[in-house]
Amino acid sequence: MTMRLLFSLALLVVVYLQLIAPRISFAAFDTCATITNVGASNSTVESSKVFNCNVGVTSDYAGSKSVACGISFDGGWPLDFCPSDAFFGGWSGSTASFNCVIPNTNVSAKKVELVGYDFRSSCGPSTGKRILLNLKQTSVNAVTTPSSSSGNDFKFTTQSVNSTPLSSDPAEQMEYVRTILGSILNLATGNPSGGGSSSADSPTVNRSSDRGVTVTAQAQVGSCPASSEEILVPNAKRAHSSLENICIKPSMLVMHWVAAWQTPEITLGSLESDEYGCQFITDHNEILQTMGFYKSVVQRPACVAGYNDYNISNEIEGTDFDNVYNSPSNPHYTQLKASTEKALQSACWAMKQYNICPNQVYGHLELNPLSKADPGAEYIKYIRSRLKSECDMGNACINSNIFNTTQGSNADGKAQALRAFNSCKNITTQTSIQVKSTMSANKINQILSQYGSAATGLGEQIYALGIKYNINPAFVLGIYLHESTMGKYGAATHTLNVGNIRCVAGYTCSGDWIQFSSWIDGFEGVFEHLADLYIKGWGLSLVETIIPIWAPVEDRNDPCAYIEQILQKINEWHDIN
Repeated sequence: MTMRLLFSLALLVVVYLQLIAPRISFAAFDTCATITNVGASNSTVESSKVFNCNVGVTSDYAGSKSVACGISFDGGWPLDFCPSDAFFGGWSGSTASFNCVIPNTNVSAKKVELVGYDFRSSCGPSTGKRILLNLKQTSVNAVTTPSSSSGNDFKFTTQSVNSTPLSSDPAEQMEYVRTILGSILNLATGNPSGGGSSSADSPTVNRSSDRGVTVTAQAQVGSCPASSEEILVPNAKRAHSSLENICIKPSMLVMHWVAAWQTPEITLGSLESDEYGCQFITDHNEILQTMGFYKSVVQRPACVAGYNDYNISNEIEGTDFDNVYNSPSNPHYTQLKASTEKALQSACWAMKQYNICPNQVYGHLELNPLSKADPGAEYIKYIRSRLKSECDMGNACINSNIFNTTQGSNADGKAQALRAFNSCKNITTQTSIQVKSTMSANKINQILSQYGSAATGLGEQIYALGIKYNINPAFVLGIYLHESTMGKYGAATHTLNVGNIRCVAGYTCSGDWIQFSSWIDGFEGVFEHLADLYIKGWGLSLVETIIPIWAPVEDRNDPCAYIEQILQKINEWHDIN
């Protein structure tokens, strides 16, 4: 009897640790993680070489999914060179370990820092810890990368590369980082090709954070409502997944491809056999609803590693969508066209039902880029553009498309800004941008030169724009610093878009951004945009209410930290009254 009792108690402990304790501990993280220390594994970090970032937290935050590590150049926002989706080293007590790579980009920054922080919007780098890194640049013509290898031995070879440094666009840099780390991971696991027969991910994969997408609140997971409250999605056929009947409050949609041209019923069977599950499976004939939908929650999927507590997923029949969706001669074109229309129909319904904006619609490859390619980089852009133009969300998504001056009213803009600003508990100031310049033209040039900006020398013209639009140039310079470290990183290096203003009809664009012909045109674009839309259109003239809309949480920003940085810089750069 004693042995049976001990066994029963042990079993209860295991169940508690595996199922109950993780939910309790994660739900309890309602304040910013207290970062105690951050450190690198090497005293000197070499570009293109993997090193470890270790972030220490207080014991009550051990295991938190919001702890992150990033690299900051000249005080800028930490860049994601320590990806956590597949390379998170795990927790050891109260220390989280991340594998990092700084791309070989001929970094000219005077200060490179390693930053440990809580990535959530109410926290950010200002609540974390940072240390200076001693960065050694690898020769551009000799980048060390893993060679092909049999077994798990790590063999490296020096490969000749083009003498042109890697792009300064963080997205392209991250692809480089992920390629290096991915090669190492595949060699270590004996899986050089990666991937599998299904596009779904194991529901048991752990992540350190959800930085790749916008998660604006803690996951909300709980019991599903009574079956009598279930909603049948319009024009969908109901089937039933065998996954656990727990529910989540969704905040994003994810599109997949099935990886085969087959019926939803066959796909459902395949997913079930592997203990996966996505809420929708779609082909050219039908929409299969495999899980429960309710008024404000949906049944939890097992479809996207790291994001199952947040997403509604749709598996669409087929594969290689980028080469099919706009090629009428392709034998699968008609099938995919019909499937796409059905997928758009169910997506728009879910967006309206759960208040999910178009910029919260992702492709699987955008969330798990190391192992997934579905549904195609171009195809998911096409899906988002269709949803933005055809799925009428009213004023619900004003933050997601603020550059459309016809959307929303003064009241809408103010309400959105004030709601976001109210979450910034440490900010109590009211700082107007409609004031005489607090910087002289010489000071503007000095700051631009200090950061090695390509706009150095434009101080007089920027100062004049401040007079023309009655906007403090220090605020615009603060935006320039935060968005691209004064034009040194990101898309701005080639778009000359000082404020990363999104593309709208009537403008020449490069990808998602407006393309300007010169840096001074890019500066005037920001001044004009602030004057016409924010000040005249919405009646917003405070730093504290402009930034939450300029850089909304929904676009993966931390408005509170952004505001704090700009206020600090305005004060720091002040040289005239």
